[in-house]
Amino acid sequence: MTDNTRSAAFATPTAPSGDSFLNVTASTYTQVKSGSGVFTGLNVNTAGTTSTAAFFDGTSAVVTMTLASPGVISWAGHPFVAGGAVRFETTGALPTGLTAGTTYYVSTVGLTANSFSVADTKAHALAGTNTINTSGSQSGVHTGYDVTRPIGTFNTSAVASLPAGLNGAALTAGLIAVTADGGAAADLTVYYR
Repeated sequence: MTDNTRSAAFATPTAPSGDSFLNVTASTYTQVKSGSGVFTGLNVNTAGTTSTAAFFDGTSAVVTMTLASPGVISWAGHPFVAGGAVRFETTGALPTGLTAGTTYYVSTVGLTANSFSVADTKAHALAGTNTINTSGSQSGVHTGYDVTRPIGTFNTSAVASLPAGLNGAALTAGLIAVTADGGAAADLTVYYR
């Protein structure tokens, strides 16, 4: 198994079998594998304090957003059905109405193969209500992350072994690691094939 070491702050890198995340203290979203595979382990190289790492089987892509009521997110060939969970990050500023790192849900309103709108809860998304309006200005490159299918959440202070059912969990779309804010830096390695 070959590990690739990189800062967790890079957007959408991929690696064939493993990744190390250095100085994990702030929320980051990283596509560590594209395509199907198996989640095989998590190692805490240096323990952090009060941080957690959550893993999702999903994909990510650069997206564009309209300033409209409701706002429309364009993601070519996105993986979502109504009620799917999505988060956004940006190198600049998201439009007013959307907050980086917040989970939104794909609405039935305006859902097509290449675009969608979002709501504040899954129930609202499925009902086609409370769809988010976007306004103001925006800047930078926006990235969307599919967080519909969680694999697990782990404390970065110590991970002795993976809970039952997680070792060998099948990945259908790829693996996204999301690290939560808090505590001293942790160095993590996630294993997959």
